[in-house]
Amino acid sequence: MIDYYNDIFPIFQGMMFMMLVYIGLQNYFIPDKAYRFYFFHILCWLFYFTIRSELFYDWINNPKHLLGVNFLWNFHRVGFPMMSYILYYGFANRLLDFPNTLPKLSKIVRITQIVLLIYLIFIFITALFFKGFHEQNWYEIIHIVARLFVAFISFYLMIQLYRSVDKLRWFFVIGSIFLLIFALFAMLYSIIYLQDLNSGKLLAFWQYPMFNMQLGVILEVVCLSLALSYKAKVIENQKLTAEQSLQKEREQREIEQLKLALEKQELSRQMTNLRMRALRSQMNPHFLFNSLNAIQECIITNQTDAAVMYLAKFSRLVRLILENSDQQNIPLSREIETLRLYLDVESLRFTHAFRYDIKVNTNIDPVLINIPPMLVQPYAENAIWHGLLNKKGERILKITFENDEDYLFVNIADNGIGRKKSADFQSPMKNGKTSMGMKLTSERLDVLNEMNLDQAFVKIEDLVDLKGKALGTCVRLTLPI
Repeated sequence: MIDYYNDIFPIFQGMMFMMLVYIGLQNYFIPDKAYRFYFFHILCWLFYFTIRSELFYDWINNPKHLLGVNFLWNFHRVGFPMMSYILYYGFANRLLDFPNTLPKLSKIVRITQIVLLIYLIFIFITALFFKGFHEQNWYEIIHIVARLFVAFISFYLMIQLYRSVDKLRWFFVIGSIFLLIFALFAMLYSIIYLQDLNSGKLLAFWQYPMFNMQLGVILEVVCLSLALSYKAKVIENQKLTAEQSLQKEREQREIEQLKLALEKQELSRQMTNLRMRALRSQMNPHFLFNSLNAIQECIITNQTDAAVMYLAKFSRLVRLILENSDQQNIPLSREIETLRLYLDVESLRFTHAFRYDIKVNTNIDPVLINIPPMLVQPYAENAIWHGLLNKKGERILKITFENDEDYLFVNIADNGIGRKKSADFQSPMKNGKTSMGMKLTSERLDVLNEMNLDQAFVKIEDLVDLKGKALGTCVRLTLPI
C-alpha cells in the first residue's frame, strides 16, 4: 500500500512550492494586486500542508509552546485555510474586476471576507488563550458551519459566473469547482474516518482528508494559474491592439498633416499665380503705352518739368509693382504709395479729368500693418473707368483706410454715374480688362480665406439720393490685419 505521508505528501509540497515561485515571478514582471492576492493564497496552503507533515508533527504537538498551550497546532488547522479563503475572494474580486463588472457580487465578496476575518480573529484568540477549547465537539461544529458557509458563498459565486461567456471567468469557475468538491470530500472523510485517523490506522491514500484537500488545491492552483496567464495574454493583446490603434491614428494624423501641407502648398502656388496674373493685368500694354504716350505728349508740348515728374513716378510705379508682385504681404504704407503713383499716372493719361483723395485714419502706423499687395488698385481702376470717365462735371475718387483691433477697412468711393448706368457705356475692351482685374481680386480673396482663419470680404454699394438718383459707387473692402 502507498504510504501517503512518505510517498504522496512530499509531491504535493513540491508542486505547491513550484507554483508559488511561478506566481512570484509573474507578480515581479506584471505588478498586479491579483498576483499578490494569489501568491499569499498559495503561501497559506503551503504553510498549512508543511505544518501537517510528519517532519513538523512532533514539534507542533510539544506542550511547551507559547503560554503552555499547543497554539500553533490549534490555530494552523483552521486559521491558514480561512486566511487562504479570504485571499482567494480578494483575488477573485481583483482578477474578474467585480467592482466594475458585477458590483453586487463585489459587495457580497467583501462582506464574506469581513465575516471570515472575524472568524479568523476568533480562532486566533481561542487558540492562544483557551486550552482544550479546540477539542470540544461543538467547536468542531462551528468550524464545519464556517466551511459550509465558504462552500455556499463559493457555490453562489460560481452560479453567478456561470452565466458569463468570458473565458477568464470559466477558468475561475472550474478551479473553484475542483477546490469546492475536494474540500467537501475532505470534510466528509474527516467525519467518516475520524476514529481511524485518531488511532493511527493506515488508510488508502485517497481516504485521507489531507489528500483530497491537497488535490483540490493543486487543481485549483493549476486552473487559476491558467486564468492569470490568460489574463496576461488578454492584457498583452489589448496593449498590442491599443498600440496598433495608436499607430493607425499616428499614421492618419501624418496623412492629414501631409494633405494640409499639400493643400497649403497648392494654395501658395495659386496665390503666386494670381499675383503674377494681377501683375500682368496691371502691366498690360495699353496702360504702359498710354502712360508713355502721355509723358511723350508733355515733352512735345514743352512741358518738360511735368514730363520729368511723371516719368519719375511712372518708373517708380513699375518698380514697386514688380517688387510687390513677389511678396505675399507688404506694409500698408507701400500699398498706399503704389496706389498714389498709379492714380497720378492715370490722372496724367486722362489730362487730369478726375481728382482723388486718400486718407489714412488708422490708429496703427501703416508701416506696421501688413496686407496682400495690389488688392485696392483694381477697385480704384474700376471706379475711374466705369464710374468717373463717363460723368460730366467734377469727378472725385475718395479712398480711406481705417482699422480696429483685428481688421483693416478700406472704402473706395466715387461720385460717378453708378453701376447701372455704367453698363450702357462699357465697351468690350474696357469690360474685358476690368472684369479680369475684378475677377483676379475676387479669386485672391477666396484663396486668402482658405489659407487663413480670418475672413477677408468685399461689399459693393450703390450710392443714391433720397429720390433714388445715382450718386456713385462705394466699395467696402475688409481685410484681416
